[in-house]
Amino acid sequence: MKRFLIIWPGLALTMLGGGASGFCLSLWVYQQTGSATGFAVSLLCGYLPGILAAPFAGRLVDRCRRSRVLAASELLTALTTVLLTAALLGGFLGVIPVYCAEVVNSLIAAASWPALAALVGDLVDAPEQHRAAAMVQLAVGLAQTCGPLLGAALFPEPGLTVVLALDAATSLITAGIVLVTLRRDTGPAAGRAAHRASDGAKPDPRRGGGWTVIAANRTLRSLLALAVVQNLATAAVQVLMVPLILATHDGSPVLLGAIAASCGLGMITGSAYMSLRRRVGRPARWIGAAGALAGTAVAVGSLVPRPPTVIIAAFALYCSLPVANSLAQTIWQREVDPDQRGRAFSTRQMLVQCCMPAACLLIAPLADGVFEPLLRRDGALAGTLGRYTGVGPGHGTGLLLGLCGLALSVSSLTLTARGLRGRPGHPDPDQTVEELPCPPHSTAAAS
Repeated sequence: MKRFLIIWPGLALTMLGGGASGFCLSLWVYQQTGSATGFAVSLLCGYLPGILAAPFAGRLVDRCRRSRVLAASELLTALTTVLLTAALLGGFLGVIPVYCAEVVNSLIAAASWPALAALVGDLVDAPEQHRAAAMVQLAVGLAQTCGPLLGAALFPEPGLTVVLALDAATSLITAGIVLVTLRRDTGPAAGRAAHRASDGAKPDPRRGGGWTVIAANRTLRSLLALAVVQNLATAAVQVLMVPLILATHDGSPVLLGAIAASCGLGMITGSAYMSLRRRVGRPARWIGAAGALAGTAVAVGSLVPRPPTVIIAAFALYCSLPVANSLAQTIWQREVDPDQRGRAFSTRQMLVQCCMPAACLLIAPLADGVFEPLLRRDGALAGTLGRYTGVGPGHGTGLLLGLCGLALSVSSLTLTARGLRGRPGHPDPDQTVEELPCPPHSTAAAS
């Protein structure tokens, strides 16, 4: 845990810089193109390459030292940002170079995120892995909340050049911290090299990909299914909540700002709480309860879209997600062998990243084409269900979000109750976190 605490501030800084530059580049692309299509292409360039590269990135993470993969990712990110800055200063920056940079950054993230997740398992003893995972969630929450605010403050004056320079500087600082702090990496790659040097053994063939690792373990299958349902529900909220508020409250910018602030505060609060909590009894029950709370918050906030209700629901949703995610990550670390974590985590990341495009392509048309007509004033459900939910613009969208929240609650309780039970001859996945055994390499890595 000691060495993770040293590199964590650098990780938080680089995420903050990336959040600010990503926000400003999106604004810049929209200013240059003046169309939503250009903005959508920018988002697609940030998602699709990483999804396609995930299986290959996972094998790379398992074959190399995770600290070197993470440091190389930060150096490549800094190089990409420096090239964008040079193009901007030279006056020949266009949307195509920005799209190319987003493709490169997406490919880099496909390797850096699994490397970071696996590195936590290498550096932190099992009883404290939920705290480390929560601290990563805290860094993400700070980046998502403060990054756009920082970008919005710097974008008008002094401008995009300073934001990009800040992003490059934070990436270089993080790469230096990782290389200096983890210069004697004791992760799986280093352990295999030491083993081969001692007895001349050939490297073990790492058969199968991430799907093979996950499919062979009931606990991992349940956690993966829960992660997909959870991310589909939150993606639906991100896609549909703004149209819902625009339709039911005349697009109040104050309410939209209050909801965004409540989401950020909730994520920071939940992450900070889990990073400070040393003992967690029965993590599967915590995961199920947190998922049920998140689903209830989605359902209540969408079916009763009054300002106080929506603000409180947004806080509850984003406060419960870090609790579930940090504890689920602890179980992932324990259930997956150290030299297979890159592939397993990459597969999980690939499916999670598919949730946002799926929400845009499936859930949004479903809301506009099916649920909104059902709850019009003359709709098929106006005289029945509409008596309780209300009728008119936005209420069909609220009904769809409510069903997504209900699905999240039910799946959270069901999957944790059935899928996270102990198997004969295997450790209980619902074992109290303080009682978890340490992996063989963790004691040396955490020193």
